[in-house]
Amino acid sequence: MRQLGEKRNVPDKLIDSWIYKIKDVEIPRLDYQKADPDDPLEERKHRSFDEKFKPARERIRNKIVTIKVWLVKRTLESEEAPHPLESATLKVTCPELDLKLEGTDVQLLKDAMWSMLDQKFEITWERYYVVEVVKTHPYNGDGTGLEIIYRDVYKGTTHDGKHLMKVWRGYEQKIEAWPGAFKDSDGKILATIEANDENKAALEEFCSRMDLLRGMLAEFLKPEVILKNLTDLTSLKLLPQPEKNVLMEGA
Repeated sequence: MRQLGEKRNVPDKLIDSWIYKIKDVEIPRLDYQKADPDDPLEERKHRSFDEKFKPARERIRNKIVTIKVWLVKRTLESEEAPHPLESATLKVTCPELDLKLEGTDVQLLKDAMWSMLDQKFEITWERYYVVEVVKTHPYNGDGTGLEIIYRDVYKGTTHDGKHLMKVWRGYEQKIEAWPGAFKDSDGKILATIEANDENKAALEEFCSRMDLLRGMLAEFLKPEVILKNLTDLTSLKLLPQPEKNVLMEGA
């Protein structure tokens, strides 16, 4: 039995609920369209960009987090109700993230909770390189070409694990879907690696060696040796050998 003047615990009373919304992010993307396997091989190999990719949009939906506001009262034991009030405070809880704050100023509590949630749901950005290998097509004749491109982007990770890309387009920064990695039937390759000094040096070295390789290949097509080398391509060790079935067809 409680003594007169002893503190009494009163059940916490829910007095309000707050809603925290994460802003929508809607980003454009290009969806790769597979070629119809029933189409002739030549048509599949020479599809236009618009035939290969269709514009689409990806929306990262709003997430709603509920915060509960409780009145926490303590009274003193007395001979009859209502018992004298000993203290009254506010408790703000976010059950989903196991966050809890207590105080007496409701606005300060809300500001503090919003700050904690902003940090929790902030998109984390990291520098990356997007590396592309592209087969190029000359416009003033027949032939082939190779283009190796790497560019600075930022990879964003949202609170729920989705990945975004922040990249400069002209004078504006755009947010797009993270491209991932792929290789298509045209030989285009796209990969992503972390942007750091080691990877930057490796990419620069790779491009330098490609410049040397281009010079070596150009030597095979000099006027004084072009006919000889074209009639004996198997002797050119820098060039990969054709597949066996191609050799058989040409025999």
